[in-house]
Amino acid sequence: AGRPRAEAELPSLRSARSEWNLGSRMLDEGKWKEAKAVFNGLLRSTDAKRVVLACARCDLGLGLVDSATRLCRNLNKREPSPESLTVSGVAELLKGEFSNAMEFFKASSRLD
Repeated sequence: AGRPRAEAELPSLRSARSEWNLGSRMLDEGKWKEAKAVFNGLLRSTDAKRVVLACARCDLGLGLVDSATRLCRNLNKREPSPESLTVSGVAELLKGEFSNAMEFFKASSRLD
């Protein structure tokens, strides 16, 4: 029963992987708006940490610091990681909250 279901999901997984690769390439090229659109599409089908983090990184690139903060806050409550804490630190830095930024960077280095 599990095998036919898994085979049926393969096209969807391949599509998600392709979208991830496209969004990642755009993110690496600094095409924040385009990458954000791709990752928002992926968020409709998953709440995977790496997708949420990619959205937060796009938000930082677009200057949407509050949105990046909100996305990372949820991740940091659920499952803090060096990456989510670092993105939170950058967001705090961009807001001019230097002591908060340092706390996030310290927490990130402790987990790393």
